[in-house]
Amino acid sequence: MSELTRALIACFADLKRERGWVDMNDLEQAALHLLRDEQLSGWVQQRLDAQLRHVLIDEFQDTNPLQWQALQSWLSSYVGSGGGREGGSAPSVFIVGDAKQSIYRFRRAEPQVFEAATQFVCEQLGGTLLSCDHTRRNAQGVVALVNAVMSQAATELPYAFRPHTTESEQTGEIIRLPLAPQPEKALAGDEMVWRDTLTTPRDEPQEYAADAECQLAARWVAGQIAQGLIGPDIMVLARKRDRLERMRDALRLLGVASQITEKTALIDLPEVQDVVALLDAAVSPGNDLALARALRSPLLGWRDDDLVALALAVKSAGAQAAQASAVLQDDTNKTISWWDMLTKEEHSAHILCRLDANLASKTRLQLLQLQSLLQALPPHDALSRMVSEQDWVARCMAAAPAPLRQRVQQSLHALLAAALEIGSGRFLTPHKFVRELKKPHLKAPQTTSADDAVRLMTIHGAKGLEAHTVLLLDSLSAPPAAAILDVLVDWPGAQAAPQTFAFLRSEAKAPECVSAALAHEQEQRAREEINAMYVAMTRAKSRLVFSAHESARQAATGCLWRRLEALPESVATLIEDAWAGDFAALPQTLIEDTFTLNIMPNERLAGTEYAQSAIKKEVNQATDDDSSSRDASHWGDEVQRRIGIAMHRLLELYRPGADWHESIASVTAAVQLSEPQALQALESAQRIVHGQAAWVWGDAVDWQANEVELFHEAQVLRLDRLVRRRDTQAWWVIDYKSSDAPQHNRALRLQLTQYVEAVKSAFSESGKTAVVHAAFITAQGRWVQIL
Repeated sequence: MSELTRALIACFADLKRERGWVDMNDLEQAALHLLRDEQLSGWVQQRLDAQLRHVLIDEFQDTNPLQWQALQSWLSSYVGSGGGREGGSAPSVFIVGDAKQSIYRFRRAEPQVFEAATQFVCEQLGGTLLSCDHTRRNAQGVVALVNAVMSQAATELPYAFRPHTTESEQTGEIIRLPLAPQPEKALAGDEMVWRDTLTTPRDEPQEYAADAECQLAARWVAGQIAQGLIGPDIMVLARKRDRLERMRDALRLLGVASQITEKTALIDLPEVQDVVALLDAAVSPGNDLALARALRSPLLGWRDDDLVALALAVKSAGAQAAQASAVLQDDTNKTISWWDMLTKEEHSAHILCRLDANLASKTRLQLLQLQSLLQALPPHDALSRMVSEQDWVARCMAAAPAPLRQRVQQSLHALLAAALEIGSGRFLTPHKFVRELKKPHLKAPQTTSADDAVRLMTIHGAKGLEAHTVLLLDSLSAPPAAAILDVLVDWPGAQAAPQTFAFLRSEAKAPECVSAALAHEQEQRAREEINAMYVAMTRAKSRLVFSAHESARQAATGCLWRRLEALPESVATLIEDAWAGDFAALPQTLIEDTFTLNIMPNERLAGTEYAQSAIKKEVNQATDDDSSSRDASHWGDEVQRRIGIAMHRLLELYRPGADWHESIASVTAAVQLSEPQALQALESAQRIVHGQAAWVWGDAVDWQANEVELFHEAQVLRLDRLVRRRDTQAWWVIDYKSSDAPQHNRALRLQLTQYVEAVKSAFSESGKTAVVHAAFITAQGRWVQIL
């Protein structure tokens, strides 16, 4: 391990030099070298003497041994030279710290470093030790509890603690919430019970107990807010971020705003993962898993049944391709990706016999549009276009629970902003763009303002802060398991190098040669646990609340809940036990959905179950959202419905000068029409294209699109065709109809009017309203202008 580690460090150093990088370790090593080297240290010290007269170091208990060695190398040169005042050459040194607040051992910060520095300043520099055990923050009850708990802990370890006093005249409150019970795990006898991992979640009673604790604590918090306490006056603390996320979810269900102050990685949010999965599928069409996630997301709106149907279609097509290869003795791989199955015409027959034709067609157009945009535009511009044109933000918000919608909106906007910062959003390949979006350094925005949110923080993140009420989660914690595959370092603060450095496979089976160092390490861990308790309790100004849940594992003897139970009676009387019945009933105003959005689509936005507006109700079953269903009632039966689908598909595929027969062949196979039926659909499409509306496909238009989706007034509207005349710049909404006189159907006229309003809303510029007309084109080729 030593040889491998040295090789790794050397390789990493080469890489950093090659790329011009430095990390924190480099800075610390460089500082130590500059201040310790015989040839360089004098030159560096001369310049420090010329510039610095006073040295003030705060939070010194968070200093690691390497940093102290560098600082000591500098200050040692002033031993015996006097202080940094008039006539003295040495700068004045002022070190501030509290060994009881040393909780950063994972960064190698050690309380003994502060103790070694204290001894050095007092003995070598003639300094004075000033101690303060008086606070202006904590109420009397909080200080009394801190004194009792810390004095009790000082009897278990070599831990120096002096009782504190307070300037506050408030009595304060100490509250212990009910112990959340642990659900009983289902017993299966002696036989092993297999579970379907796709449908049955893992049974984790410990997780249920943690959720129950957070739900109970959230109800208590909601009750306090209902009584007039404001959110920012409440601080919820936990050792790990995972517990804070559970607490946030519990508060969200009650309509209580909360904020985890330590930022979340943007890529960890589900809505961002959905967008990145779709981009990943577009740049890597063979990534079936990414496409499956994108299809199931609100962006495309597929259901589980749709995914199963697609998988079966891929399997069927693959089997058919394998049979053909066997006949031709072709050994090449014939695997068909999900992307190819959805986007390539030769696979349409397999798709349409299992999937809804409208869903498949719509998905195909969206996927091809995204892929073409990524190939033609800078990555950020392509993403921005899709977010805007496909209403991704609204789709994701509609699918999210009401308390989550604000977060969804802000996170997707943050994704766009982050994309613009990556290579200015332009100087990237699509593949690299997707890789960059997946990196955890992009952080999610805070979704609530600090003016109204309960603060959720880890104990480490809360250091230096305070709140009127502090609630401590998981006060009945189990002891940590013995570390495995770890490094044991014993570095006394006064020493220039570690006394012990050992690679340990398991602490439970540590060799005898490191037993003393391991005992010291475990003692320091216990001391840090006590320090964490001290930091957590002293954040409370007036009220300190403890929460816990039962656990299958035996709780640590030194956890806060056990220490509260062992307090002397004189202090135990300060603790008030709260009962679940005291805050079971919450005001209804706390759980109402207060989120509003002027335009909000329905949850099934990407499918066929759209929200029904007043116009849609009047249209009834005669007009569905998609173009193919719109003609179903007019064609009468299933055969006529498929002929209508084929006609719309032929018009969608039509390009001036193109061969109709290529299109009719693929459409006929996809929709499963007989030759006479296909001919009927083809004749209808040809009459429409070559009839009175022929100009719609000619040079008279400078912008055109088929099957245009627009989001308007909480609905997704699909237009058969939208064009803009070159001469007048007026927009024309075109709607294909199989009936002879659609203008006499009031519902259809109202629907076309709605389309016109949607186009005006989408294409009007500031101060200038778009000119929009509308017309029906019948299957007989007649042009019927409505607006």
